[in-house]
Amino acid sequence: MAEQFQDLHPRYGYSLLGGLENALINQHDKLREFPWLSVLRLCYWLVEESHQAGDQEKIDHEFDHYWRTANKEVTDLLRVGFTDQQKQQIPFNLRGDVWNILKRLTQDPNPTPEDEAQENRSNRDFTTLSLNTVRGAAMHTVVRYALWIRRHFEQMPDSAERIAQGFNEMPEVRQILDEHLDPDYEPSQAIRSVYGQWFPWLVLLDSDWASQNVSKIFPADEALSHLWDSAWESYITYCSVYNNVFDVLHQEYNNAIEKIDTAKHQNQQLSHSEEGLAQHLMTLYWRGTINLNEPEGLLAQFYAKAPDALCGYALECVGRSLHQTKEAIEPDILNRIQLLWQQRLDTARTEPASHTHELAAFGWWFNSGKFNETWAVEQLAEVLKLGVQVEEFLISERLATLAPKIPQSVIECLSLMIEIETAKNAWHIYGYREEAKIILSAAIESSNDQAKQTAVELINRLGELGYWEFRELLPVESP
Repeated sequence: MAEQFQDLHPRYGYSLLGGLENALINQHDKLREFPWLSVLRLCYWLVEESHQAGDQEKIDHEFDHYWRTANKEVTDLLRVGFTDQQKQQIPFNLRGDVWNILKRLTQDPNPTPEDEAQENRSNRDFTTLSLNTVRGAAMHTVVRYALWIRRHFEQMPDSAERIAQGFNEMPEVRQILDEHLDPDYEPSQAIRSVYGQWFPWLVLLDSDWASQNVSKIFPADEALSHLWDSAWESYITYCSVYNNVFDVLHQEYNNAIEKIDTAKHQNQQLSHSEEGLAQHLMTLYWRGTINLNEPEGLLAQFYAKAPDALCGYALECVGRSLHQTKEAIEPDILNRIQLLWQQRLDTARTEPASHTHELAAFGWWFNSGKFNETWAVEQLAEVLKLGVQVEEFLISERLATLAPKIPQSVIECLSLMIEIETAKNAWHIYGYREEAKIILSAAIESSNDQAKQTAVELINRLGELGYWEFRELLPVESP
């Protein structure tokens, strides 16, 4: 019955499409074959009518909102239709019908320059704008359309040959992508962000096209730096790092490092693109794709430019990955990671106050439990000896666990933690006092005389500071 909604007010059409979209998403397991042809005819009518209405010299603002909403709903429905769920998927024989709709949507005026100016003023990202505007959503859907075609090719007898042809098998996609890469035709930062967000999939679809168009997607021209920023931020923020994509974008990683703000204040929040860059570089190093000691390598350039907060975030990413990895980590990877830490620790020793974020990030490494226990406690002690405070929630519980095994090293770390907090007037022992009691008790009960003595001295020190509850742990002297 979808075609019967033609010639009605557009709110009826987009309300119907919204209901159908919800049914496809939430009740696809109950669906029989979905009648896409009649629905696509309604979609085509809505899109064509909206363009005719938009071509009029004067159009009521409220009425324009209805047509814009209708177009956005069409893109959303197509997105669902390009899924790999069999019952939801648009039949491949409707490829031409789908493209006629989608091509028209890529010509929609929304987002306008005024939309983008408002986005700049509100400090929101252009990826979000692309998802919430008609032309932007349509460009996202163009890539999904291409992936939909590729999935159908994979099921054909000559799949390898067809897939290898890339955009030669879908020239309509290449035409749209090429058109919207021309900054004179398409100056929108929101649209450029689409290329960044989907770049790994563009490489998958046609690696030759992606390689040949890197300089257009990420233009080096200073006058087009805003387009580079939009594409790069979208890519580095929303995409995982793939080795084959990294090979294509190696120079853009160099360019991103050059753009790091070296004057950024310690407490200033890092940008999403800076955090993404650090995360990508650490992942590449973890894999062994990039090396630590190449004088002109990416890591050498990164550490020469990055402020302490960003260096700290990089090591924190490694620590979080270690913590989240449930299986055992290969020895060569652990060795490579330990080499990175050793180099950063040696650098920090020359001026610890300029590396506090980076040194404190070792707490995540320690918390992971992936390293040799003695080595991990020794490295934590090195950080604490430099006067750097490490988040107690990261280290106190694990120190308590290790206390019976290596009591002297652990009690030394606890003593250093307390002295640092005392010096900073930032006393937090109530947050980990149970762990502190376990550590002190383990040292006192151990056969290590030095550990016992250190524990007694620390309990007395705590008493001087007014924390008398620990005195119950002191050994009772014989009469």
